[in-house]
Amino acid sequence: MLEAFAERRPLVEGVRAVGDPLEVWPVVFHCLWSGRLGVELGNPLHERVLVGPGRTSGGQERLAGLARPGVGA
Repeated sequence: MLEAFAERRPLVEGVRAVGDPLEVWPVVFHCLWSGRLGVELGNPLHERVLVGPGRTSGGQERLAGLARPGVGA
């Protein structure tokens, strides 16, 4: 999953690159929720929104708009 979004790309393109969308969507949403994947929070979440790597292993944010109070600071 993370390899499909190593570079920012539209959400639906990454999902299709991984496999069967019915099986992949739940994993994508979990990765977004947990911060493994990231989107700019100022954008509505839709199939064409750009998704890329989330927090690095050091806990720093890779995409603007991902910082949450008390996380990664």
